[in-house]
Amino acid sequence: MPKSFTHLWEKVIDFENLYHAFCEAFTGKRYRWESLKFKNNLEENLIVLQNELEWDMYKPEPYRQFIIKEPKQRLISAPAFRDRVVHHALCQTIEPVFENRMIYETFVCRCGKGTHAAVRYIQKCARKAQGKWGGYYVLKCDIKKFFRALTTMF
Repeated sequence: MPKSFTHLWEKVIDFENLYHAFCEAFTGKRYRWESLKFKNNLEENLIVLQNELEWDMYKPEPYRQFIIKEPKQRLISAPAFRDRVVHHALCQTIEPVFENRMIYETFVCRCGKGTHAAVRYIQKCARKAQGKWGGYYVLKCDIKKFFRALTTMF
């Protein structure tokens, strides 16, 4: 039976949580105009954001879009800084709930995991397969426009 969690929204919109979310969002963005503008009136901006979230009046701002060409050309959509603060506030609250339910082999966007941990795990599996069966096969593939197709399904 699924476990339910209560009072998560109150934790998301808690002022201290929003402040820590600002600190996380500000990391690596401290010299950007938008983040400096938000920091200039930090307490006021956080209270306005908290009130919008609490009173169900929050509306995300339009994404800023730009194209990068490394390693291939892609259109990137970046949220406004205040929306990044909300993202961090939400993630700080729900990440512990999801983290305990994730299978070990999920390496993407998890603290203490990532590309290097995934490579080490695959190397361990390859050595185990080599010892048990004397060899193994690896399928390397990329599904063209997978995420675009996935988003149209939902």
